[in-house]
Amino acid sequence: MANPREKAKKVIEEYTKSPLHQLKSTNEEVQRIAMPFLETDPNVNQSEAHESKDQMHNVTVRQAAEIAVNGLSGKTAPASSKWQSIKAPPGSTEAQIKALEEASDRCHDDISAASNNFLEAYNQNLEQFIHFGVMNMSTLRGKRRRFNFQAIPTGSYVYLVDSEGFADTVLYKFLWTVQECVSFFGLESIKQQPKIKQAYDKEELGQRFGVIHKISRRLEFSELALEPDPTKREYQSEWVSIEDEAHIAMQDEVLGLIPIDGLYDNPYIIERFKIRPGNTSHLTSDPDQFHSLISLTS
Repeated sequence: MANPREKAKKVIEEYTKSPLHQLKSTNEEVQRIAMPFLETDPNVNQSEAHESKDQMHNVTVRQAAEIAVNGLSGKTAPASSKWQSIKAPPGSTEAQIKALEEASDRCHDDISAASNNFLEAYNQNLEQFIHFGVMNMSTLRGKRRRFNFQAIPTGSYVYLVDSEGFADTVLYKFLWTVQECVSFFGLESIKQQPKIKQAYDKEELGQRFGVIHKISRRLEFSELALEPDPTKREYQSEWVSIEDEAHIAMQDEVLGLIPIDGLYDNPYIIERFKIRPGNTSHLTSDPDQFHSLISLTS
């Protein structure tokens, strides 16, 4: 059995060696022209990416994307109307139907609340969907919001699909400041990461560290709807510090700090456009097809 450090290094290697990186150069070129402020590669200094805005002679691509985003958002998730609902399956009792209708109303109220950031993240995702043909919405629970929606930048994550084409394994790489790490994981957990802790002790709260979040569906898991033991829930959740090559523990109310957490559902929702036959595990809108057009119009 591999030791904890070897397990963490395996997660880092799995991200680095993913075949999805084969599309990296084309995606980066499209991003440079169409979305220069999108942080697709956590290792790149974004001040360098921002310089591309000075090279823009024609903003047709960005203006067209903005019009498309507004149109798609207005049709699929109109802010002024209830666009989603939870339907009861056939044979449900009146009480079950009523309970699901009430749950639908609560979901709509939560999503429409002024404090919710769903529409902001959804619009950001639609813009990526238009340019790259793929979008990834994170629905991790927040501390100030019930759900903290986030548009995950194309190029910063890789994924694997199951036999039906659903992305059930996701690895997302990003940079967080020491302050963000402490806010999310808690100080007790961060104290177990030598390099992050060293920066914290020096009060270098703005220093950034690489983190990979891996979500994968367990082959064996509890069928309980509200399984209390996180190690038996359907989805395994791992947070790995790249610099320390170690799992960052999560705080469980019962078990305390645990290196590998468990979730009821996959918090990353990945949608793809124009899936290639027999090759459903890759980014799919073929940015290479319109890369030359984008270059000419910009």
